[in-house]
Amino acid sequence: MNDYVEAAIFIGLGCIGAAYHWSKKRYLDRTTNLDLVGYLLTDRRATYKALSALVVAEIGLSMAHSLDTGFMPTLSELVGALTAGYAADSRFNRAEDQITQEQ
Repeated sequence: MNDYVEAAIFIGLGCIGAAYHWSKKRYLDRTTNLDLVGYLLTDRRATYKALSALVVAEIGLSMAHSLDTGFMPTLSELVGALTAGYAADSRFNRAEDQITQEQ
């Protein structure tokens, strides 16, 4: 498989992990009432930092992918890609919590 395609797959998985972080903030923690687009656009610098960290982490993970396993990444690589996206968004994307502002 082409290295660029593999990196794109890992970046896509990282974006899913980042979206899961937003859904946890909105539906489980109830710390924001912003939709996903609003969450990403509220603090663009923080979103840029989160996406930069996500892309770098996912490219590193895709480079560590063993070619012996073939096209499909292993389960541990999939979990690592999702976790890297979640962690990057959790650490760097500091959109203001709208619920606490309204109170």
